[in-house]
Amino acid sequence: MSNATATHSLLPLSNALAALVRDAGRSIIGVHSPRSRASGWFWRPQLIVTASDAIADEGPIHVTLPGGDRVEATLKGRDASTDIALLRVDRTDVAPAAVSDDAPSRRAR
Repeated sequence: MSNATATHSLLPLSNALAALVRDAGRSIIGVHSPRSRASGWFWRPQLIVTASDAIADEGPIHVTLPGGDRVEATLKGRDASTDIALLRVDRTDVAPAAVSDDAPSRRAR
């Protein structure tokens, strides 16, 4: 297979991956707590999923939205056994991540 053929056959995959990253980036945010910094993602409107161990027990929690705005967030719940925390922000202009229920298909080997 020539380099031109290999490049041409990888172009659709490259474009699909670039689109996935672009779309996911619209829902990814930064989480800032007195304890640490983490990332999270909009799961549902106004609800963010992040790591529980990144959230301090006391003090303010802020998130940096995809457009750069920094807003206050409220801890709605956490589960230490799975290290998941749920935050709420009073912003409706950030779309939740598109999550598929489809299981990845396995190619026959």
